[in-house]
Amino acid sequence: VSQSFQSSLVPGGGKSKTTRRTNVLLANQYLLNQALPVWLESFRPLPWEQRRVLWPRNTGGTSVPGGTIPSDDDDLTLDDSYGSSPSLLSKQSKTKDIREIIEDQELDIETRSETCFLVTYYFTQNLLEAFTNGEEEDIKTAETESIAFIQKYGAYLQLHTSLSSAAAANAAIPIKELLKLAKCDPTHREAMRDIK
Repeated sequence: VSQSFQSSLVPGGGKSKTTRRTNVLLANQYLLNQALPVWLESFRPLPWEQRRVLWPRNTGGTSVPGGTIPSDDDDLTLDDSYGSSPSLLSKQSKTKDIREIIEDQELDIETRSETCFLVTYYFTQNLLEAFTNGEEEDIKTAETESIAFIQKYGAYLQLHTSLSSAAAANAAIPIKELLKLAKCDPTHREAMRDIK
């Protein structure tokens, strides 16, 4: 079997470790600098207050890989201020079931899980990176960008991963913003009640 035939069938076969490492770094750089920024702008993120939809608690639902399915008796609803003009809504449709909104946006459990992972990955690997490698001017820019990102996409961030990455990067300002976000996280609020 020739080397060229074998390398096309076996991942990385025939390539040096350095070449493979370089390819992974280039792919990661493309993902962080080109693909994810475009993808992030392709959807309208949910506000912080709707974090419970993306991060449901394990109580009252059925556990599945990557999250839970809320039980039928959940009262997760939104008022008419979300997504539509109140003048266009009839009295009966002023409250829309949040699960319907999720279904409309096609956020099934797998998509929801992957979306949250990618948003967190972008935040921890791209935005927080400037805190460890940057100079003071770069850090000021990174603080502004991080706060704006948390305010826009905070509902999707894996809170504990983001907090630990921000702490490792000594990113004090983003940590403060993440702690504000934590107040909207049902799992965090429940843990805080248990601690008290």
